[in-house]
Amino acid sequence: MAENAHMPKLDADLLAKAEAAVEALKEGYREHLVAAGNRLTELLSAYCAGTDRLETARDLFAAGHDLKGQAATFGYELITEVADLLCDVLRPGEEIQVAEVNLVEVHIETLLKLIDQDFQGAGGETGEAILQHLRSLAK
Repeated sequence: MAENAHMPKLDADLLAKAEAAVEALKEGYREHLVAAGNRLTELLSAYCAGTDRLETARDLFAAGHDLKGQAATFGYELITEVADLLCDVLRPGEEIQVAEVNLVEVHIETLLKLIDQDFQGAGGETGEAILQHLRSLAK
């Protein structure tokens, strides 16, 4: 008990307000997912067109990292996991190798399909199969 003496008590009203704020944000998150998917598509097109590849690779990583960090909070755990795998493929600060562009495309296409289908949650066996498939491609 003594080691918790310095821990502030959690204010139930404050917690309830925070939970309500997250719930309110959930309503508009679908639109954010669609915009994030469009951004990934634009960035991949720019990369394939040869437009400042190093900067574009960094932007792709940042866009994937944003999805990774936000989606699970709003009930899209599988999207978070796929975005995490995309980030692993992109490695920040490094130019994507030509051999890896197809792998990046597969991850982005998977994210776009999940977003299009409004695929919420972890996906159970289907979600695990998707993740296993993507992991096998990265080896």
